Amino acid sequence: MRDVTGWLTRRPDRLDDDQERQLKTILARCPALDRTAGHVRARAGTCGPSPS
Repeated sequence: MRDVTGWLTRRPDRLDDDQERQLKTILARCPALDRTAGHVRARAGTCGPSPS
């Protein structure tokens, strides 16, 4: 679960191909987590750019 939490809170462009594939698979299997991911992404969009 720790990996999934990290993938959800990380910028999507910082996921490698394998992480992105695994996250998509998990979200497809769990509608509640997919909705949560949508909320996390929406909130992240309101926070401004992340520091480099």
